[in-house]
Amino acid sequence: MKVIPLWKLKRELLRVVHQALAVYRVAWDFMTLTIRYDIKAARARKVHEGHVPLVSEAAIYLIFPSKGLLASHLDLLKQLNTDGISPILVSNLPLSQEDIAILTPLCTKIIERPNTGYDFGGYRDGVLNLADDLHSLERLYLLNDSCWMIDAPRSWFEAVRDANVDFCSATAHYSIKPHKADEFRNIKWTYTTGLPYFHYGSYALAMRTPILRDPGFRKFWRKFRLSDNKSTTVRRGEIGLTQWMLRRKCYSHLATCPTTDIDREISALDDAELDAVAHHLVIPFTPKLQAKRDEVIMRPVSSPEGRSDRIKITLTSISSQGMSYVMPYYNLRYRDFQFVKKSPLWESQAGSDTMLDLLERLGGPMGKNAAREARMLRPDAWPKANADKKMERQSGA
Repeated sequence: MKVIPLWKLKRELLRVVHQALAVYRVAWDFMTLTIRYDIKAARARKVHEGHVPLVSEAAIYLIFPSKGLLASHLDLLKQLNTDGISPILVSNLPLSQEDIAILTPLCTKIIERPNTGYDFGGYRDGVLNLADDLHSLERLYLLNDSCWMIDAPRSWFEAVRDANVDFCSATAHYSIKPHKADEFRNIKWTYTTGLPYFHYGSYALAMRTPILRDPGFRKFWRKFRLSDNKSTTVRRGEIGLTQWMLRRKCYSHLATCPTTDIDREISALDDAELDAVAHHLVIPFTPKLQAKRDEVIMRPVSSPEGRSDRIKITLTSISSQGMSYVMPYYNLRYRDFQFVKKSPLWESQAGSDTMLDLLERLGGPMGKNAAREARMLRPDAWPKANADKKMERQSGA
């Protein structure tokens, strides 16, 4: 009988122990993290009153100022002021006295809190702080600094008001089952809100009075289970809030930058426009899909296969990673979209190059601030260290 070496036994024993500890930590956090946070929050959290009065529309703006208070943070607050919205700024990092002095004239309240629960932990503190005022609000916005807000012919807040729905976002994700890179030619665009992971992007959300007065809305936030795991927070928060709303079956909802008929929109582009869209796809999280896109754009767009493949690789990329990540070029050029995601700048070299090129072309003061900050956030070398990437990801979904 073959004897198992002692070193292998030790390795397997350590593996089992580590797995057991990981399960225990997840269970412990699930059961107790929110309770422990709420007990400590009164001491750990600081609330400062700002000069902007609370009006009929309010926005909870979550920031993670790892590089300090930035011009883009102030740009968004000024946009809220211009649109007549009361800003409740929530910072997941401590602010300096100088920061507080700058923010006070622009905000209704400023909340400093520990970075527990990522963006939804901050949203939760903001919602609970406003609990007594929710019934009187016409609309509540949730925003975070995982995106830049840039100059546009009209603000996103005007688009939300024009949409006139109970639950509104900038974009929606997982409205179609993701396709593998090697199967991109099989994609057929069938938009649905019925998939289990369908959700509206939480970097820009708006909820109207009927939702704000729903007792279930307050209960969602009171009972929300915080997590210090990013994917768990996305599942419970971003996906969870959308699914809570859909289960009510009584609320109207949409995205202001829709993908309902994106297949028809892309197919309607002429060859030159389609080729430009395909060249400017940003695919930061799936190297295989990026490689497949690189193959596709080598073929002439004027050929039947070259044109069809560009359409289908674009749709496959959207299905896999979402409109806000994949289509900044299209959104800026054809949609006058007011948000640009930050994370592609440090996720891949190709995505970073494309993003920086697009940002450098933006006009207007907000666009110039975004380009300046992009150069600061962009890694000096690739691949970027995981620890550095993790730090930048803290800002939100």
